[in-house]
Amino acid sequence: MKLHRKAGARLARSLAVACFAVSAGLFSAAALAGPALGTTARPATLTVSNQDRAFMAAAAQANIAELSISRSAELRVEEPLDGVAARYVSDHTKALAELRQLSAILNVPIPASPSSQELAEASQIESQSG
Repeated sequence: MKLHRKAGARLARSLAVACFAVSAGLFSAAALAGPALGTTARPATLTVSNQDRAFMAAAAQANIAELSISRSAELRVEEPLDGVAARYVSDHTKALAELRQLSAILNVPIPASPSSQELAEASQIESQSG
């Protein structure tokens, strides 16, 4: 039981590190994309800059990677860690749905899978046990 708790804690730390790494990448992409419009502002045209397109693509890939990692963790960990993984699944599912809706409105194609770097990171995290 004690060994199982240590392995679960190790997996939780790995999940947190992965989420932080992906989030840091998103924040970097957001900084490159420039300032965002306020929630009440509407663009005069539907022209989307290359920076915004890049951000949307990176955000989609990160959300998809997070979903994969979180679903895997949700199946392999016990309470209370399974609640954390479930929350990540819920949050990233919502964020991805909103991004897909926005991309459809703006006619901006977004990737349907994570980047090769995110796939490698997810594989490394999912290979851990506990």
